[in-house]
Amino acid sequence: MVGTQGCVDPKYCSTLEYNKKSDVFSFEVVLQELIMGQPPILKGVPDEMVFIVERVQEKLKRGNIEAIIDSRLQNIYDINSIWPTAELELLCTADVPSERPTMSEIIAELKESLR
Repeated sequence: MVGTQGCVDPKYCSTLEYNKKSDVFSFEVVLQELIMGQPPILKGVPDEMVFIVERVQEKLKRGNIEAIIDSRLQNIYDINSIWPTAELELLCTADVPSERPTMSEIIAELKESLR
């Protein structure tokens, strides 16, 4: 399962027990792919995989939100809409499933960020 750890709910990887919060984690990986315009897994140094979740978390913890936005957008976006989405990304990929929001909460937050 080493190849999927960064793209699949870590709790699922360790227990093989699926739950609704597993969907939340997977949804967020897809959202990260869309925002970054990058695949979920990149090859790093020889035989080391770098997962999108780790890349996003590292950049957001440093406050470097511009680094997670697809450069093909050419700065044509509202940064005020991106920050709430970025914060949501960190919540959705929390290691502890109970700390993740529900899909209903995610949808409400995404709708609010578009206003």
